[in-house]
Amino acid sequence: MGNLASVKSKRFADSPHKMRASQWPLLPYKGLNFYTAKDAALFCERNEEIEDCSQLLGSFATKMLLVHGRTGTGKSSFLRAGLFPRLMANPHFHIVRCANSDEPALIRSTGDPITSIMDWLHDRLSDPEAFVEVPPQAKLNTRRTLECPPGTAARVRAEMLLTALRSLTSRLSGTLVLAVDQAEEVFTLGSNETIEVRKAYFDLLDNLCHDRFDIKVILALRTEYYGQFSDSFRIGPDLSVSTVHSGLEQFMLHGIDASKRLESVILRPTLEVSPLPRLSAPYSRYKFRFEEGLVPTIVNDILCHCGESSTLPIVQLVCLDLYTDLLARKETVIRCSAYRELHGVQGAIDRYFEKAICEAMGRREKGKAKHLDAWRDVLSLLVAMQEGGALTSLLLPQSYLVEEAASFNAPEPIEATLVAMATAELRLLRTVDLRDPETGEHAVHYSLGHDALAIPLHEWKKGQKDRLKIKAARNRSWAIAAAMAVFVGMTGLAGYAAYSSAKKAAVEAILQGVETEPNVGSRILLLAAIEKNANFFDRKLLPMTRIETALRTTLTRAPFFSADAACAGFNPSGEWLALAGSDDSTESISLHALADRKAPPAKRMPPNPDLPKQQPCATGFVDNLTSPVLYSNDKLIYTTRDGTQQTPLNSLVTPQSGQRPRAADFGAGLFRLTAWQPNPTRGYTQTFHDFSFDADQSRFQPRFKSAPTSIIPSRNSAVFSGTSQLFAYTDTTDDRSQNHQSRSSATGAAKSSRPDNVVPDDNRTRVVVRSRDTPDTDEFAVKEARADYADPDQQLPWSISFLPSDDGSLVYRNKTGRFVFVTRGKNAAEPATSVYQIASDLTGLRPVPPQFSWGRPLLAAVAIEDQYRVAWITKDGIRVFESGPSRRLTPLRNNAALLPTLSDADPFSKIRFSSDGNELLFVKHQFNGVIVYAWDLRNERQKQISEADPDRLLADACAIAANIGSPMLQENDLKRLPGSLRSQPCSD
Repeated sequence: MGNLASVKSKRFADSPHKMRASQWPLLPYKGLNFYTAKDAALFCERNEEIEDCSQLLGSFATKMLLVHGRTGTGKSSFLRAGLFPRLMANPHFHIVRCANSDEPALIRSTGDPITSIMDWLHDRLSDPEAFVEVPPQAKLNTRRTLECPPGTAARVRAEMLLTALRSLTSRLSGTLVLAVDQAEEVFTLGSNETIEVRKAYFDLLDNLCHDRFDIKVILALRTEYYGQFSDSFRIGPDLSVSTVHSGLEQFMLHGIDASKRLESVILRPTLEVSPLPRLSAPYSRYKFRFEEGLVPTIVNDILCHCGESSTLPIVQLVCLDLYTDLLARKETVIRCSAYRELHGVQGAIDRYFEKAICEAMGRREKGKAKHLDAWRDVLSLLVAMQEGGALTSLLLPQSYLVEEAASFNAPEPIEATLVAMATAELRLLRTVDLRDPETGEHAVHYSLGHDALAIPLHEWKKGQKDRLKIKAARNRSWAIAAAMAVFVGMTGLAGYAAYSSAKKAAVEAILQGVETEPNVGSRILLLAAIEKNANFFDRKLLPMTRIETALRTTLTRAPFFSADAACAGFNPSGEWLALAGSDDSTESISLHALADRKAPPAKRMPPNPDLPKQQPCATGFVDNLTSPVLYSNDKLIYTTRDGTQQTPLNSLVTPQSGQRPRAADFGAGLFRLTAWQPNPTRGYTQTFHDFSFDADQSRFQPRFKSAPTSIIPSRNSAVFSGTSQLFAYTDTTDDRSQNHQSRSSATGAAKSSRPDNVVPDDNRTRVVVRSRDTPDTDEFAVKEARADYADPDQQLPWSISFLPSDDGSLVYRNKTGRFVFVTRGKNAAEPATSVYQIASDLTGLRPVPPQFSWGRPLLAAVAIEDQYRVAWITKDGIRVFESGPSRRLTPLRNNAALLPTLSDADPFSKIRFSSDGNELLFVKHQFNGVIVYAWDLRNERQKQISEADPDRLLADACAIAANIGSPMLQENDLKRLPGSLRSQPCSD
């Protein structure tokens, strides 16, 4: 960066003082208006850049500074509210103000910057309050020097301007500072006829660098044109290896894309302590704040929408939109719900366009859609894509825009609307008065009010082209069909009948295929496409009632949320879902609110955690920590007030020879781990560990360790479940006393005094429940009749799940296909007081072998008033049952067709209900992660879908498809639709 390194240690020798703002501005955010010197109090996060540029300009050797940055980095605001206020505090600089204002003046480059500078300087010399140090006669003479007849060559005009500047600066006590904004317009607005103007302009800049008169020039331009701009000089920007200083420096102004800096910009008006001397706290002026967690969400959405470009103007636009809504609500807190209701970043941009266009047309109420579209078409004419994909704002004459607006059927008065759009309040356009050097005539030109508008307008232009193509194609289709019908008469009718028959057959095939379609998103979109695109004749021909019924049934059975992640976990109530994974190349943990069934990312946890390189991986919630915890690569990663912490697993568990973690999970406010190791005589032994978080010591501590339990893979794999106080498992060991004695020895506990009546005398499977306080003593055991068991060498489809209550009641499924409910007595030492079986129709279902599923139940159950709701994972999908007063489970909903067939390799999949039983949450294990599904089981959901009108039904279909995958049909699915129905159902 030129000689910045050599001058960075120096301070302003002329004046060490900085310009201070006298008061807080009227509004806390600027929208798309640039910051001015009056807004310097709110302008922040640019102190280092201001210091660097002021030091460069403070160097005696610097004559010209190129300030360049990408679109929307805030170059104009940086000059007006940052750099110029600093320079204006130094008496050795002469800063020219705008007419009737104390704001520093910036010269718009245009395609002929020589004429722009001459006209601007001529105008300022006509103002008696400008250049007061210069004698009136000298000002008059300088003005005459700048006056040239039409048709004067650009080289001659450049020499006249150089002479005028030399004369003017000789009479000033300070260094004259000129600033040229949008300097790249010499390329973007120029044509082949302006090559002479461009060459003369750069010769002028070269002379300004070499001449000895007292002037400094600041050129603001976009980085995309910096190389072309520098190449046009005969000299180049100085580097640290330069032998001769040319006086030309460059400084790149980077966009603010760091989350913390953007959060600081947003929160500055809410500070309760003043960041500036002699000013009160900004909160005392604006009196509002943001709900906790909202600001990071806004910043993340803006970075996803903008990337590095245009972050600052979009931040100002979104926050001004939220502040305006806050004033209308007469509240003092901007809440997350209001941000969602306003549809986030895209909603703020859409409202800005609609409101500004309506006000420019003189209508405060909502304008007609066709008028809004017409003016969007007019504004999109000012956007052009340059080489390399850079978007630029064109400078077009008013007469051309008026003519084009009329062709788009924009409402009258068109000229008055254009003038209104260019006002400071609306800022859709910017007015530039250009003089033609050939004729001397002045003409009003317009460009976009801000570069940040170029991106949404360019997207609108692309979408409009697609919409026009579709409309034209449809019109052509109808015209051809009508012409053929008139021309061929009955032959055409016969052809139409054949076509209709083929269409009907295709739709019938789709209806039949929908029943077996594994992708629920494709199923929804195929039905929605038929429902939306069917015309009048289609509705008479096709079985629309069946299609609508199939769509309602599919939506009722569809999950309302789906996501991929490395691992996932729920809070105890099941209302919050934590997903660990990569999002836009940022590894993080995101939280999703399932309770409101919209599942937006509500909060993002610390970025860049150590995501898993191998399984097992788990994330979830523990007591005494508000943020989720991540377990991966044998480490626990969590966030406290002191920042992100890590706890290696080997600091909590002493590994034994050959032992390694088998499965990990979070439940009942604890972190759970099971480890297993080979056993020469018993095959394998498995040990279970629980860890709790100690808030006082801010670290995890072991809470419970079970005795080793034997596992015989050739017979049956143990199945486990647990609460905070109890754990349960299946036991098929045929030598109970020996195994119990080994467990007692391993834990150092005394030999158990279990009653003989709960210890089977053979190898039959049973369910054992134990307390973590006395892990060697059975709380109670369930021993079933011999007829319930198959050959012991077969794997048995056992599953256990505690009900979400504190009394330790549980349900398990035995080999016979019955769900056994066990309700505990009031005394924890008593056996079960109520053990009963509920039959269920599971004929033909293939169970998934449970294998090592500690903490990952294949069964979930919840009590809802006087009945139970049970979900069970099978190879064919998920079955949900509900018991009534008769205590017989009946199918509530068949979800098998919604999921791909499960395999024997899915033992780590898990299922659970929310605490109120209204959501069913399923985590399916995959090769390198998990996929999460969430269903809404409320009766109200089914009622809403059954009563929804067609428009609402389509909107719901698109929303569900977006939540579980994509709202767009794949190309192969589109080809399944007949021609007239072959379009995206959620395209607009």
